[in-house]
Amino acid sequence: MNKEIVLVTKHGKERAVRRPFWIGLGMQTVCKTDFDTDLLGTFSGEIERADSPLNTCIRKASVGLEAGCSSALANEGSFGPHPYLPFVAADFEMMAYVDCEGNRVVEQLLAYRTNYGHLDLKSKLEEVELQAWLERVRFPSHALILKVLSGDEIVFLEKGINSASQLRNSLALAARQRGQLRLETDMRAHCNPTRMGVIGRLAVKLVRRLLCQCPSCLAPGFGLEGQQPGLPCSLCGNATDLALFEIFACPRCGKEERRPRADGLKKASPGDCQFCNP
Repeated sequence: MNKEIVLVTKHGKERAVRRPFWIGLGMQTVCKTDFDTDLLGTFSGEIERADSPLNTCIRKASVGLEAGCSSALANEGSFGPHPYLPFVAADFEMMAYVDCEGNRVVEQLLAYRTNYGHLDLKSKLEEVELQAWLERVRFPSHALILKVLSGDEIVFLEKGINSASQLRNSLALAARQRGQLRLETDMRAHCNPTRMGVIGRLAVKLVRRLLCQCPSCLAPGFGLEGQQPGLPCSLCGNATDLALFEIFACPRCGKEERRPRADGLKKASPGDCQFCNP
């Protein structure tokens, strides 16, 4: 691998990426900040993401190659309900590596540790309710977004609110507008230390994957791509929806290998069986 990699970001993500890539791969991270990644979509909603998170992430990384660099890196995050834990918010992060030799490796991480949330400000909102929400979302160490919504239109927007005085001034300005006042967590990485930590964990995961060569074509990035369901129930023996095998694959040549579960689990609990627990 080349000793230099370009990270396409305008939100300080090099703070999370630089160390894993240097220690793991000996690669120096160089930032490309002159590309406005907000054009591909914003968390605040004034620019909708037009493509999927995967395609958006790869598009960002490809910008580094278009500038003449030999390898590049980008990250894309999404937030919403956790797919498995009811009433829990989740942070779904992707990180893409691309290089001039045609390699394209994408790693993902689903994290439940996030302060993601919003609060609609009502005329009768109690100060104690507001303070409780601010504490829950870790303000002011984690910044906020304040917007005024008139239907689906954003008529007022301020990002990066990170002090009590700034919040008071912003609320006073927003109150002059007609519409629904809403406070949201600012999920941009440089405004959200919790998300920055998740990105750092994902960078480590991607580095480890890049260190794994395909046994067939020797391209970097041979790793876990999916699961094959069918783990048998410990009571009735029928197949469940839980993974029986893990599927490892090469993103370059497509070679696949089925491997036993990494956790060594051989049988599923009857509670996960559609026959024993319909």
